[in-house]
Amino acid sequence: MMTRLEPAHVQRRAAGAGRGPDREAATLKHKLGRDIGWNLISFAFVGSIGLLLNALIGRTYGPAILGVFNQTAACYIVASQFCVFGLHLSVLKHVSQFAGDRARVSAVAGSGLALTVALASVVTAACAFLPDVLGRFFSSEGVRSAWLWTLPGLWCFAVNKTLMFLINGLRHMRAVAAFYALRAASLLAALLLCPVFGIDGPRIVVILSASEIVMLLALTGYAARTITFDRTTPWTGWIPVHLRFGVLAFGSGAVSELNTRVDVICLGYFVGDATVGLYSVAALFAEGLAQIAVIVRNNVNPLLSRYVAEGRLDTLAVLVKRTKWYFGIAMAAVGGVGIAVYPTFAGAVMGERFLDSWPFFAVLTAGLILVSGFLPLEMILVQGGRPGTYTLWKTATVLANAMLNLALVPLLGALGAACGTAGSYLLSAALLKLLVRRHLRIRI
Repeated sequence: MMTRLEPAHVQRRAAGAGRGPDREAATLKHKLGRDIGWNLISFAFVGSIGLLLNALIGRTYGPAILGVFNQTAACYIVASQFCVFGLHLSVLKHVSQFAGDRARVSAVAGSGLALTVALASVVTAACAFLPDVLGRFFSSEGVRSAWLWTLPGLWCFAVNKTLMFLINGLRHMRAVAAFYALRAASLLAALLLCPVFGIDGPRIVVILSASEIVMLLALTGYAARTITFDRTTPWTGWIPVHLRFGVLAFGSGAVSELNTRVDVICLGYFVGDATVGLYSVAALFAEGLAQIAVIVRNNVNPLLSRYVAEGRLDTLAVLVKRTKWYFGIAMAAVGGVGIAVYPTFAGAVMGERFLDSWPFFAVLTAGLILVSGFLPLEMILVQGGRPGTYTLWKTATVLANAMLNLALVPLLGALGAACGTAGSYLLSAALLKLLVRRHLRIRI
């Protein structure tokens, strides 16, 4: 079983053959900057498509259907975490750690994918019994009728996530950027084709399934060219490793996704589909800003794992400090401009009836700006070999978010959801700082 070497591995071999640590650091810095650049381009494209999707749904079908779409999508994302059960994080961790070892990378990939396929099949089958439960919870016939249309995508999403984290661990970051862009383009194409096939109303959630099927085909083809699997590969020994890591990391993935959907779920329970649709526009713009951190995080994650594994804590501390400083400044600038132009931009794109969402966006963005330096380092505990601690941190974060939303939404409605979510950002950052200092012995 063979894998094609990622350029970073070639660089490390060359460094070992004669290039000093300063040259290696400069090479890695250059690659990091180039990879982040590619992912920023992808981010701009994905963000634009996401905005266009919501604008088309909101303008064509109205706030109520947009609310149904986002409530269903929230449940879809949370359910996907049960399908993948932290296995993608184990693949990322171990592929990053053994990126220069062809046999181990292939074994990690094969075992991780096999487990994901099996688990996703079981969980997706169980989710077929949820439409009535979700319809009653949200008091929405639209959500009830929409759910079954997401199930093919739910299974594909889990497999795609493991494949994406495998590619991420190999540091094929331009490929990662391209696949994120492909997902967004597939969503838009599927939405535009809905009228052609007579699909309207709540059934438009089928675009989630359509895009993931396209992603699965593309990712499978890329992985097949990157890693060659054969029947003699001894990868079964990695199954218990993935399961142990997945059990510890599962909660972190599940609560991470739940944390980004707590506000929408709470609003869906207390208010109607139309209010959820209005709030979801503000949340969409705020989440778009937060995705900038994901781009940086995807690029620094392999380095975090490597430096911890090699005991290079001084180098790790420098990376952490620079990441916090530069990203914090960039986020403050982008977020400030976003708050200022939101009314004009949202009104032009979404329509006049969505202008009332500006206060929600302003509160959410202010919270993101205050904790922006910590956002790219969110997975430092996982990459440092502390998946259990990461899970506890994420659990505490989502509990804080849920409690704040449950307390404030009945009083303030959508504004309460924004305040509760922003407050949870601050509590989460403070707790992460304490945990990293205690367990990894570095300051962030």
